Amino acid sequence: ILMDLQLPGMDGLQAAHLLKEDAATRHIPVVALTAHAMSHHGAQSKAAGCLAFIAKPIDVETFPATVRQILKNFRL
Repeated sequence: ILMDLQLPGMDGLQAAHLLKEDAATRHIPVVALTAHAMSHHGAQSKAAGCLAFIAKPIDVETFPATVRQILKNFRL
């Protein structure tokens, strides 16, 4: 899941945390994305169970390779 942190109603970190708490969804890899990147977002993303954090704007040339590398390092 590519999870934007700026969601209406519930932020992406809360949503990721809920996914990781549920046995039916905890195995799904989550990568946090945000346009409002602050230095603490990386640590907060990891604490919520995200595999990685990517700041926007996304570089469309390198984004697919970045996601592939993140998933390559992921083990079920």
